[in-house]
Amino acid sequence: MGSVKIEFADKNKLGVLDHDVTLPSGEKAYNPMRVFPNNDGCELIFTPYRRPDITDQMLAEDKEAIVRDLEKLRILFETSRPSRSL
Repeated sequence: MGSVKIEFADKNKLGVLDHDVTLPSGEKAYNPMRVFPNNDGCELIFTPYRRPDITDQMLAEDKEAIVRDLEKLRILFETSRPSRSL
């Protein structure tokens, strides 16, 4: 896909992490994302929208990339979390 530009929503206390991704072609893709507290952790919800003129294969590749990125994010958060004794 090449280099992309990402612009997040303004900092807020509501867990809104919506962002626009500007592709090398100049096309912008809107990506709604939210973080919700849940007990000792949180849940992240990301909704990928299908861009116009995208093939099923391209959509599948986008979804795979999103899953990889979210998995990396999960690992970063879990490994940076202070350990607790039970």
